[in-house]
Amino acid sequence: MTVLGRLLRTIRRRWLTIVILCVAWVIGAWFAASSLIVRQPLEHADVIVVLSGAATYSERASRAAQLYRAGVAHTVIITNDNLQGGWSRVEQRNPYFYERANAQLLMEGVSAADIVVLPDVVHSTHDETLLLRKRAQAVPFK
Repeated sequence: MTVLGRLLRTIRRRWLTIVILCVAWVIGAWFAASSLIVRQPLEHADVIVVLSGAATYSERASRAAQLYRAGVAHTVIITNDNLQGGWSRVEQRNPYFYERANAQLLMEGVSAADIVVLPDVVHSTHDETLLLRKRAQAVPFK
């Protein structure tokens, strides 16, 4: 076998090894991530929190309304990421996503008296946890 042939065979083996390792990494990461997901029925909670997230406000608000209607909690808290959505013909402006979440909660049967919008602007999930902790210390959830 020539030097060039051995070199090509070595390169092919290394690429095959890299591809196999990448596939193994993806599969291993998927299994590791799926083991972190806990599914446990929730019978009662002090509050339901709708975290900010412009792209997901609708799903989060809808799930919160579903939990509220099921009687899991009697208060829904919405955090404010201070981001605006698209144009609303009804309101003739670009409503904030927390306002859209609030409107969706009302539309899905959550009482306005049971919705609390935290006015402080958050920029990350970390900010939200700090704000919620501050709120829980100032006004106990129960």
